[in-house]
Amino acid sequence: AEERIVPSNVSFQRLTSLNLTSNDWKQIARGMSYNQLRMNLNTLARHDVFVSGNTVDHEMVKYVADRLSDEKAVAKVKVFPYELFAAYMNLDEKVPNDIRVALEVAVQHSIKKLSKIEVDGILVAVDSSGSMQSPATGNRTVASKMSCNHVASLMASCLLAANPLSTKIVRFDTAVEEMNLSPANTVMQNASVLNRSGGGTNCSLPLALWNKQGKKANLVVYLSDNESWMDRGGYHHSTGMKAEWEIFKKNNPQAKLVCIDITPNATTQAATSKDVLNVGGFSSAVWTVIHSFLTGQGNFVEEIEKIQI
Repeated sequence: AEERIVPSNVSFQRLTSLNLTSNDWKQIARGMSYNQLRMNLNTLARHDVFVSGNTVDHEMVKYVADRLSDEKAVAKVKVFPYELFAAYMNLDEKVPNDIRVALEVAVQHSIKKLSKIEVDGILVAVDSSGSMQSPATGNRTVASKMSCNHVASLMASCLLAANPLSTKIVRFDTAVEEMNLSPANTVMQNASVLNRSGGGTNCSLPLALWNKQGKKANLVVYLSDNESWMDRGGYHHSTGMKAEWEIFKKNNPQAKLVCIDITPNATTQAATSKDVLNVGGFSSAVWTVIHSFLTGQGNFVEEIEKIQI
């Protein structure tokens, strides 16, 4: 049979309607950009790019894995941890394990583009209640494999990796647990430990614990879906979390609170003010929002509006 040459300067999307062979797809894979590779791993697996007959095509697997884990490539395309984690979570079982490992390595490289948060003490509160197992994109016809808890666990782990000396993480549902996570672990390892399904939700518990122990922090980050119903009563039109925040502010006058509601709804635990920022939804722009809020530089409202929900 005559060997075909797939033009490398043509977008692969324009070629997919053709009757392409696995060798054609391997040639296409070699011409893909970094982000095209990251976003089309399942497509490549479906077209037998990672196999040769009945065996693994080690050359192609190594080629794709090397490109995904290349530190310079990760820095050049400015890919964020969330984007790589989303690719990892959505991998088909046909994608070889070496490529999964490559994405984990790429996540570690991507953290280096996250700026260190220059504050004394960061408390990160991760909601691990049952409702956090719902899809991060909401309940759609085709739901994401990424749950709210996946997103919360990933972001908390990234904050720890970027600010290892100042960050403390607690996990809460109807109880609160201080997490002894090592910054020496990979982000994926720590996110895996944090990712747990619990029961109800009591958002006031992390701040109540810090208040009881007299601990200090100048930034508190909540990663939740804000469905706190265990502490509703007895606060005179306020919430348990708001009451604990007011106590916390007395002991930490410079502290700021960022509440990231991964699946936005109509309720908040603490109203937005000069020291409280509520962010609805999650994307890579959240990092910029937090920095703008802490430094007072730029218009963080405009940054919030850029976030895709």
